[in-house]
Amino acid sequence: MKKNLLLFILLIFLVLMNGTLLYLFFSKAPGRPAPPHLFIVKELRFSPSQMQQYDSLQDEFESAMRPLRERTRTTKDALFNSISKERYAERAIDSLTSIIGTLAKEEDQQVARHFRAIYELCDEKQKRQFRRILKDALHGPGKNGHGPPPR
Repeated sequence: MKKNLLLFILLIFLVLMNGTLLYLFFSKAPGRPAPPHLFIVKELRFSPSQMQQYDSLQDEFESAMRPLRERTRTTKDALFNSISKERYAERAIDSLTSIIGTLAKEEDQQVARHFRAIYELCDEKQKRQFRRILKDALHGPGKNGHGPPPR
């Protein structure tokens, strides 16, 4: 009798655990997490007019960045493929890394221009908030009174 009761309790426990796990597994939102650029939109609370302009800026930015990212990727592929070639050439490595550096510079310039364009969309209150977001992004949380204190 005690064996049956113990098995029954164990069976109920396992059924409840499986049910909980299934619920947690299927209740998660499908798809990928929201893109980081939506964080700025949420934090700055853009008006519908600003959102329309922001969407246009974001499309232009992605169009400008796509070819730069592709060129960077293919150049890095060439760099790492050259490592395993029979005729290893230091000049080729220097040339490829110089190209990668130039592409990184162009990407950073595009990002800076994009952030400036977003900044220009903002009203004065949003500009203060945007500066704080950039400062936190550059210096990390926990500095300048933002985020948790250091341990």
